[in-house]
Amino acid sequence: MAHPARVKAHAAASGQGNQTDPADARAAARLLRGGNFPLAYAYSQQRRGLRDLLRARLRLVPQRAAPAADGSPVAEAVPCPPLL
Repeated sequence: MAHPARVKAHAAASGQGNQTDPADARAAARLLRGGNFPLAYAYSQQRRGLRDLLRARLRLVPQRAAPAADGSPVAEAVPCPPLL
């Protein structure tokens, strides 16, 4: 199973602008011959819950940091304990 974003990046880097089935097949064959076929990782059923939590965290961390980064009053209203 190929990683779609990486295959598209390889195709764009090689100058393939349009995505057609014959062009995709040629690009996949070229990647396979060169040993550069980007594999996608399929999470096991047991680890999918952890994956979903990590994805949620990746979305939430920038949202939480945004008020502190722009110096908004919300960030100043919430007292934070001093760092040691």
